[in-house]
Amino acid sequence: MKCEKCRKDLFDGAQFCKYCGTPVILESANSENDSDRSQQVSSYCWKCGKALATGAEFCRHCGSPVKKLDAEYKDTAESVVVEQTSDDSILYSADKSIVKIILITLIAALVAIALVVIGVFVWFHFRKNKTDDREKYSVASEEALDVEKESESSSKSDKEDKVVKKESEEEQTEESTAEEKAEKNAYGFIEQYNKIIDSYETEHSSNENSPSYDLILFDNDDTPELVAGLDGYYVSMYSYDKDKDAVHCVIEDWPYGAMGNAGYDYIPRANIIRNYNSDYAGMIRYTTFSRMNASYEIENVAALETDYYEDRDGDGEPSWDGEEYTEEAQRYVDVLTNKEISAESYNSMMRYGKFETIVGQYVAGEMKERMESFPENDEYADIKGYEIFIEDCTWEEAFDKCLEKGGHLACFESPDEWRDMLETLKIEGLTNTSLFIAGRRDSNSEQYRWINADGKPGDDIINSSTYKAFWLDGEPSFEDDSIEECYMDVLYKKKADSWFFNDIPNDVIAVAESFSGKIGYICEYDAPSEVSEL
Repeated sequence: MKCEKCRKDLFDGAQFCKYCGTPVILESANSENDSDRSQQVSSYCWKCGKALATGAEFCRHCGSPVKKLDAEYKDTAESVVVEQTSDDSILYSADKSIVKIILITLIAALVAIALVVIGVFVWFHFRKNKTDDREKYSVASEEALDVEKESESSSKSDKEDKVVKKESEEEQTEESTAEEKAEKNAYGFIEQYNKIIDSYETEHSSNENSPSYDLILFDNDDTPELVAGLDGYYVSMYSYDKDKDAVHCVIEDWPYGAMGNAGYDYIPRANIIRNYNSDYAGMIRYTTFSRMNASYEIENVAALETDYYEDRDGDGEPSWDGEEYTEEAQRYVDVLTNKEISAESYNSMMRYGKFETIVGQYVAGEMKERMESFPENDEYADIKGYEIFIEDCTWEEAFDKCLEKGGHLACFESPDEWRDMLETLKIEGLTNTSLFIAGRRDSNSEQYRWINADGKPGDDIINSSTYKAFWLDGEPSFEDDSIEECYMDVLYKKKADSWFFNDIPNDVIAVAESFSGKIGYICEYDAPSEVSEL
């Protein structure tokens, strides 16, 4: 027999399960023994199953009452049945739960399988669509790339156009600014020189004589220099630096008019100052040549001493009584090196030309008015300077040397210009020198023309009737002793006491060595284009 609750084996005749204490309910077949079983049951506690004392009303083990045994037994029996039923329900419920779990697991498995199948289907479908999209995207990308390249090319072209346009605008702005600055500074000297005049007037207000002023074209640029000073006492010269809009004092109150100092001369546009000085009543004469350098400072080019006396007593200086004086120069000395030099070296170091005196001519108010009219004043624009150099060279070398000096080989394009040069030659006394000028002809032509600074011939024909009176008799001859002559110089003719045009070969000394030391050239400095346009 097994226990109805825990299903464990029971001993025969056991009334309670020794494992769980559940009362053992007998089969109905034993109903005839109900009274005995009731009696037996009453001998044990219905609750704890332990033996009860006969007639006991309470179990001495658990304290449960034992009255109304039949009714309680019935209840107990019903309780046991209920418990048994409950246990069966529990077992049934457990079995039902297991089935439910199994069903849920199967359903979940089916759902998972379905999801996997659906996922595989979706994946293959997506992959196919993606491949199609990729092909479409590839085509679209290529088209987009082409469009992008075209766009980039167009953008690059637009950028380049913008850069070029911007650079062009910047260049135009810079050029405009530079032109405005140049235009402003071209006449900026007027304002600056007015300040100098005002300052000079204030500084010399205590003098009895009023200062005088003038504008001169000292060097060959488009800006004149301002001369200021007191006539016969001292002179100053100022130069305007248009790049910095500033004025530099080049000469500051240089004295003259006493102690043998005759003053200071210049050749227009030639950047040269000449100063004559003397000692011992003119028996020792000094000639100094100076120029203005890039720093607006005066530096000596040459300093020469000429002695017009015979040192009979050997004391190295002339006598004050004048007995040693001579008309002709006896010695030439290079003052800068303190060495005696030859007459040829002396002539090569001398600077000849049409010199003018550095001196003021106008009072302050007049000078300011002349400055205001400077741009339109042809008196300044037409000024030319001529400088003469004594140096053995060929005609073509002389042409290049004048260019290096900032001028060009002299052209006398009108009779008046040549007459002015004749006066200069007479003053300088260059009677024993062949001086190259810019006349030249081509070997296949007999027409002499003036050669411009660019090496191109001008329009005037020099051996025409206009210039006929300026040529030596019988010239141009075009050749001499079968030696071709294609170049021009000027020569002194003693009988006429004047200088005349003559044609010569390029290298005179190569043909006539006697001319060594007697060759020279005339450089011309005329208005630069900027001044010509003023």
